Amino acid sequence: MRTFKMTWLIILALVTTANARLFDGQRKGPIIGGGLGVGVTSYNEPWKPSGWLDFTPNLALATSFQTDLKAGWGLDPQNEIFITSKISWFSEDFNSGYPSPSKDITVADGFLGIAVTHYFRSQPPSFFISGGMGRATWSSPFDGQYLKSLDGTGFFLGIGHEVKQHYCIEINLLYANVNFPSYYESDNISSLTLRAAFIATAY
Repeated sequence: MRTFKMTWLIILALVTTANARLFDGQRKGPIIGGGLGVGVTSYNEPWKPSGWLDFTPNLALATSFQTDLKAGWGLDPQNEIFITSKISWFSEDFNSGYPSPSKDITVADGFLGIAVTHYFRSQPPSFFISGGMGRATWSSPFDGQYLKSLDGTGFFLGIGHEVKQHYCIEINLLYANVNFPSYYESDNISSLTLRAAFIATAY
């Protein structure tokens, strides 16, 4: 989470020192936005033991709260490139090792990367497609003693509709894979999130 915080502090500092006239209501030029949404996250649980002959991965499904941030540049009225942070927040009954008691923690299944958006029209309303790849993390910001920050890679694909200037609804499918140092050996946590968010963007 520290990398996420530093990235967005730098972005906010740049935005607050920029000339406000740069945000002229046109997609070409600087963009910054954020939004909230809901989603469903499916993930495996390598910390939960299986039987001796049970090779089926422990899978879980959670309803998740979504946060979304973006900052970057509109190359022209139909194409954007930007840095984005997408985080799924949900509750998990976590056990860091067989001798350890389980603990109900809040997990932040995060993604920070470079993304692009293509609008099918130069002016709203317009449908659009988006995608990106970058760093994936799993952490528990409020219960760090139970789950340290884990790193890996991730990517997303999305479709959406800018219903009016500055406001859109976006649906993403986000995949993340992070390294998990389990009790006996290194393992992975893989997650797949279907998310829908309402996003407001200044440009």
